[in-house]
Amino acid sequence: MNFQEPPSFREPRFRERLAPSWPAFLAALIALPSFYLVFLPINQTVGLATGALVTLSFWVLMFFGAPIIEVVAGQLSVGKAHIPVDVLGEVREVEPAHRFAERGPNLDSRAHVRFQVGVKGLVRIQLQDDADPTPYWLISTRRPVELVDALRKQAN
Repeated sequence: MNFQEPPSFREPRFRERLAPSWPAFLAALIALPSFYLVFLPINQTVGLATGALVTLSFWVLMFFGAPIIEVVAGQLSVGKAHIPVDVLGEVREVEPAHRFAERGPNLDSRAHVRFQVGVKGLVRIQLQDDADPTPYWLISTRRPVELVDALRKQAN
């Protein structure tokens, strides 16, 4: 007997690529004039081509190397880390006034964190697994309300 889950169970309830904000991509442009100036005494064309290639490579790595947050099939995945939603406790969006404190002075060193430069939203996810020394996950997201809703729906 071969049991297959319905396709809707495997469809992501939430999916977000945490690519850096556009100013980070602009900052990568510094490679273009840098390589141009390094190669200027040798060959302008080689300097321009190398600078353009390195800048493009930075952009590709920044985008495709960004972690993906996904809630699917009863699991929360943040980058390479995965956890079943049935061990999650309270899930809440961190209010803007408390974000600095949550990332800094109030941060538990045992917590699993995933921050991304330029992403201001923050979600705190308590864990209810006594065998896991990690008390909670703290992750950046551009869509905190949607992530909280997706996790609550998966838990029910």
